[in-house]
Amino acid sequence: MKSALALNADPSSLAREDNQQLCERYDRHYSPFAYACLTGSVDCFKTLYNHAISKSKSPEAFMSQHFGQREEQIDCLFNAVAKNNYELLRLLTTDLKIDYRITDKLGRSAMHVAAEKGADLMIYMLAEMGADVNITDNEGETPLHKAVKE
Repeated sequence: MKSALALNADPSSLAREDNQQLCERYDRHYSPFAYACLTGSVDCFKTLYNHAISKSKSPEAFMSQHFGQREEQIDCLFNAVAKNNYELLRLLTTDLKIDYRITDKLGRSAMHVAAEKGADLMIYMLAEMGADVNITDNEGETPLHKAVKE
């Protein structure tokens, strides 16, 4: 497997290779951006972003093409939080304007994920952004419940 940090590699071929391996390992389709978040590779994410934005007609077209699906936004956000990756969280929420309050089909928020993983920095950052620390998921559990279970 090529290193996700191999910036001299063609990002689209790197992304295809990484995406294929991830599908085999997790039996789930991740986009190249979600895979970069899953691995915590800010450099790979930035390389993919710069490559994709240069091919897009506008920032809106880029967002529609690469982050138009709610699941894509959730995958990226939750993986960045699970990795306790400040820079990826900032890129996603500030630069790409992905809503930090988004929830998955189980009603879990990024705050739930941060609490489950014990990602104190992410809990602090999300709270500073205005995330609800008392939000409940579909089972009625708050992030505090998740933190205590772990």
